[in-house]
Amino acid sequence: MPEDWRANGLRAWRRTRDENATATVAYLRSIVAQAAAPMASAVEAVDVEESRAVVRFRSPEQLLPKEVEGRTVECLLY
Repeated sequence: MPEDWRANGLRAWRRTRDENATATVAYLRSIVAQAAAPMASAVEAVDVEESRAVVRFRSPEQLLPKEVEGRTVECLLY
């Protein structure tokens, strides 16, 4: 359930039972492996930490202003 997840900065985690942690991480890794390239590349790692499944995300690239059709925009899409 989504409410089981917590996030802080570039980390999201979910508590699991000790015996389920490895299976949960394997499942999350399979999801990342099947994700579209932009989303998959946003994930830095999926690991087990103290009975928690933890997803760490990469820092986003610096958004630089860009001229598009006469407008200045900053945009990051996944």
